[in-house]
Amino acid sequence: MHTDTAAKGILTTRSISIRDAHALIGRGTFPKSRSTLIRWLEINRPGARTHMVPGAVSFLELVSLEVVRRLSHHVCSLARTRSACLRLHALLPEATYPFAHRAFLTNDDGLLAKAGIVQDYGPQILAELAAQLGYADDVATWWDISQGIRIDPRIQGGQPCIADTRIPVWAITTQIAAGEEEADIAALYALDAEHVNQVLCFARDWRMLPGTPGNNGNTI
Repeated sequence: MHTDTAAKGILTTRSISIRDAHALIGRGTFPKSRSTLIRWLEINRPGARTHMVPGAVSFLELVSLEVVRRLSHHVCSLARTRSACLRLHALLPEATYPFAHRAFLTNDDGLLAKAGIVQDYGPQILAELAAQLGYADDVATWWDISQGIRIDPRIQGGQPCIADTRIPVWAITTQIAAGEEEADIAALYALDAEHVNQVLCFARDWRMLPGTPGNNGNTI
């Protein structure tokens, strides 16, 4: 699959707020603060300063942030992750966001080792994410972030939606929070009960339902 110029522009359009990015990447627990997320963001923007970082991220930046989260949580210090990103810019000169490039995520030609990432754990940590992503010209274009839930920057501004629909997760969680029955919600949106259940599982795991432990007002 190939991407045209307009499609590539959508991938780099900053349409996802920092608040929403923190809810999606942080899952309400790690990183604990949005300021940490912004520091992570700078890793993917060489030379950027915190006060210059805008209040939103693009889809490719969102994927890159997820890579930083996984590496930071398991195998790499931020300093090593930053160094890896700089090396990858040289190894993959065509990639504006090398952490969102298929060759890196799938460890083609031993790229992780070349970037200085620990070989014992790096590939397995990123393999799951690599399998969740769709690609065009080796660049991530959509993300199946949870069972039945997809983030596609071409749909609803990159908000999580029920896969293969334009129905955002928040449309369902809002109905649930209002006390509507799951069967009624499914009928309202012409969905199967399984679709609603997948939304609920995602919302609970990502702490996006009111009353969920760790929820900080996230309602994506």
